[in-house]
Amino acid sequence: MNGTVYDEGGASGTGSASALFNFVVISNNVPSVESIVSPSIVYADRYFLLNVTVHDADGVADLDYATVQIGTVVLKWDSSTDSFSEQSDPSGLCTLDASDSTKTELSSTIYKLSFRLKLSWSFTEGSVDVSATVYDVSAASGSLSQAELFTFEDDVVIQGCYFRAGSEITVKGHIYYEGTSIAPTSGVTVNAEYSGSVKASTSNLTNGLFTLSWAESSTSQLQSSHNPICILKTRRLFLKKIK
Repeated sequence: MNGTVYDEGGASGTGSASALFNFVVISNNVPSVESIVSPSIVYADRYFLLNVTVHDADGVADLDYATVQIGTVVLKWDSSTDSFSEQSDPSGLCTLDASDSTKTELSSTIYKLSFRLKLSWSFTEGSVDVSATVYDVSAASGSLSQAELFTFEDDVVIQGCYFRAGSEITVKGHIYYEGTSIAPTSGVTVNAEYSGSVKASTSNLTNGLFTLSWAESSTSQLQSSHNPICILKTRRLFLKKIK
């Protein structure tokens, strides 16, 4: 740096000096969502893990929070409290198990966020799109969308139900998600219909097994069968008398 100096009489002199200030430009790297992973099929009212991998070249300490959107459901991970929560669920379609949702540090720049959740029977059946966004402490953000990440399945079928004749009628069977041997744990009601009216009902399933019993004054028209007529209606099973 060059300069000129003047005294009171107007005499002057010139010289040079080293720079007094150094300027350093610090750039902020934008965070990114590297992947969104889930099972290929998600069953109604059954917990699953939704794994979201986030990256920040400035280090994981630079991450602020991340959100995941599944339809109208928005889930959130907050770095400051290291907590998982439901940010928005206006229709009550999701249950988030926050205590068993986890953050895993894969490297100094990458976190894997594992959301443990289940979707209700009211969630729309079919292919589901999922998107995620991650923010850093400078409010920079990166997003990723996955079309048709998983298929949501809410159909159930009944297998092996049968009647026993006698003064007391007993109906037994197993209920599974369609195409599987996986039993729902809740959200299914089984009604036994006989002679045009509902005789027994239960929502109590043990490994998919249900038992219904009721008394009839006359059972002469009832025949034992391993293949009764089973009608699926809005996820409630109605068992009808064999003709």
